Amino acid sequence: MKVNVINELIGKTPLQIDVREDSIVFHFEDSKYGFFPDECYLNDASIFVEDINGDVLDLIGHPILKAESTSSTERPKGSMPHDSYSHQEWTFYHIASIKGNVTIRWYGGSDEYSTSVSFIKIKDQSL
Repeated sequence: MKVNVINELIGKTPLQIDVREDSIVFHFEDSKYGFFPDECYLNDASIFVEDINGDVLDLIGHPILKAESTSSTERPKGSMPHDSYSHQEWTFYHIASIKGNVTIRWYGGSDEYSTSVSFIKIKDQSL
């Protein structure tokens, strides 16, 4: 399993974290970054936050020491079965501060479209 380091988060201190079923946004003093489903899916895919292990409040006010992602097409233990799609993918974001560790598990299922989660810098500060 390939581990991708998310350098943009390391060393930054979140002031706020907005968690929704279809997005997670980190607010920093000078920027915002978010996790969103890839835009290339339409109504023929299902991509959402399936589980959060740990407390995201442990990240607020503390510099991020670790930020990594991994993906797998094997259903993890404890994950809900989603048998209706031909392609299924789970993306894990592992984020840690000195106060605690958080693992965010996204589920993506589709017959035709990407099931990936994108990590992007948000340019529009109104989000």
